[in-house]
Amino acid sequence: MSKINWKTIAGRFIWMTTLLIIFHTTTVAQSVFEGQVLDSAVLEPLVSVTVSLAGKKIATSTNSQGYFKLTIDDTLRIDTLTFSSVGYITYKLAISDYKPNPIVILRTSNANLAQVNITKRKLKFERLNGFGLSQIIRDTAYVPTPYSTQFSFAKFFSAPEDNAILSKIEIGRIDFEMLFLEKLDANNEMEPLMPVTKSNPKTRFLIHILSVNSQSRLPDKLLFTKSISIENNLSWVTVDLTSELFVLKSKEFFVAVEWLRIPYNEIFKLEWAPRVRAKNKNGKELLEDVSQYRVFYQPALASYPSTQLAPSYIKNKQGLWVPYSNDKEVALSATIKY
Repeated sequence: MSKINWKTIAGRFIWMTTLLIIFHTTTVAQSVFEGQVLDSAVLEPLVSVTVSLAGKKIATSTNSQGYFKLTIDDTLRIDTLTFSSVGYITYKLAISDYKPNPIVILRTSNANLAQVNITKRKLKFERLNGFGLSQIIRDTAYVPTPYSTQFSFAKFFSAPEDNAILSKIEIGRIDFEMLFLEKLDANNEMEPLMPVTKSNPKTRFLIHILSVNSQSRLPDKLLFTKSISIENNLSWVTVDLTSELFVLKSKEFFVAVEWLRIPYNEIFKLEWAPRVRAKNKNGKELLEDVSQYRVFYQPALASYPSTQLAPSYIKNKQGLWVPYSNDKEVALSATIKY
């Protein structure tokens, strides 16, 4: 039997340890900056906006949803993020003011840009049931509605005339990392607890266009369906339908969102529920609060207070459309051209 060469083993151990130390010391932590860029006039996503680090040759561009993501080494001395695009005033965001998933608004510049004359086309664009950015970011309810229905939500729309072309659909969405549970404390005041369990920002869902039943006025026949996939925490989702050339034969229609009950869309929400701890000598139950988890599904639709609510419906477990009874308007709009 050959002898063990302890010197060789010790040498290899020292060599491997040295490599590990070198690898550890050269590994650099990284920071991720991401968010969305919108046009100030129409509050629509801006494509191909350059997002760069001031004084550094590091940059990225916004995608078709106006979303950007920039990963940098923490060793770099970063003071400012710069947002620039042709025809817009350059915006600078100090790192000290950066918050997760910000929405950056760019204003158009006063430069004289070439104009395109489209008056010969005689097309009108109109946004139906529109909402604003300030309305969707104010939605702080920790149980989004109709998000808890988990099946389908449909909202009524009425165009000025028949045979309009559906151009796009816009959806306001809630970022779960901003939501917190609350509970009454001993002084009967709302006490913030822990945030909702972190969720995967990615989601898939379906958009449907439905006809209106002439008698019941409920959502009726399926006219069009599009599958939507989102890869980030967008608060403002734009579904571009210009290439579909979908014609609304009737001026009245429903836009519906259908949740896909799949693990990919799951989010776990922490809640509180009473539990019987004991009974006193008189038989009265003594309760205590315990935590419990509930499973919900993305996407969470934002809502906002409104005095004129569009007729809306949710689909229950039996597959029936029932009135959506809430004092808030769900952030769901449709843009048509005619």
